[in-house]
Amino acid sequence: MEKLAKKSFSINLKVMTALHLYSSKTTRLHKVCALIIYFLFSFHVPLLGSLYFLLEKDINIERVSDNAFVLAEVVSCFFKLLPFITNGNKIRRCIHHLEAPVFQVFNNQQQAIVNTCIDTCRRNSRIFFVLLLSGYTLWSIKPLLLGDHRWPIDVWLPVNVNNKTISFYFVYFYLIVGVGYPGLGSAAIDPLIGGLPCLVTGQLKILKDNLEFLSENAEELEQIVNQMPNSKIFTKSEIIYEKIKQSVKHHNAILNFVEEYEECFSPIVFSQLVGSSNALTNSIYMGNWYEYDIKSRKALITLMERSKIPMKVTAGKILDLSLETFTTLY
Repeated sequence: MEKLAKKSFSINLKVMTALHLYSSKTTRLHKVCALIIYFLFSFHVPLLGSLYFLLEKDINIERVSDNAFVLAEVVSCFFKLLPFITNGNKIRRCIHHLEAPVFQVFNNQQQAIVNTCIDTCRRNSRIFFVLLLSGYTLWSIKPLLLGDHRWPIDVWLPVNVNNKTISFYFVYFYLIVGVGYPGLGSAAIDPLIGGLPCLVTGQLKILKDNLEFLSENAEELEQIVNQMPNSKIFTKSEIIYEKIKQSVKHHNAILNFVEEYEECFSPIVFSQLVGSSNALTNSIYMGNWYEYDIKSRKALITLMERSKIPMKVTAGKILDLSLETFTTLY
């Protein structure tokens, strides 16, 4: 699945690269620059906004809720973006994990499954960015449109800054960037985190397809291989057994991705993987397993037993992210 991440998350990776939250090769210089930009544009706005509530005497009550909402969003983004800088190499490997050769497709139907997942990821990213940029632009220019000589968010400063001065507009610009940096970063990261499970769900569908139609695929491959000149003759049973071995490797690769995904994103992610692997048993049962030899049947039993263990992603290694947990909390 060459360039799967680029096809699915092209706009996300471009924005993250511009914000120094992603790099094809993370060097020490890149990490230092990323940390400088991160603290320069993510730390001061929530700090100055919080100091405004603590130290300012004449607080505009009407603007408290708006300010509190923006500050809460910026603070949440502050913690969300940091792992992409401190743990960049591992996150990059997770993003490109599904590009390994084991995730290849074998027919047009399976390619259609992958294309559907790619289109879903691209669509969600575009919608997310359009909505965020629209709201962010209106929020940024609202004081100017209303003729209010104030900043879009109230902050505390150690000196008085009069409006209609260069200092006033410099602070105005800095506040916009200070909110925009974590906002754009979050807009790039959220669809990516939700899109990766979508892609691996497509791989589970491909694995189910391979297991359900083992016999039919083996017959087609047997005819192709045995018609090739100077090629070794393979029986259908041998091809089925090799296909099962490939499916076991495929399943292990998916499990490895889930584990890596949880390590990278468990504090901030929701899951759409729970229970998907249980359908593998049904796919094996729906195939012509009764026609296979003993060795292939034993291999299928091993795969079925392992697939009974559900794929789960936890939040902070504490709570399973599932519908049951969601309904319990809310």
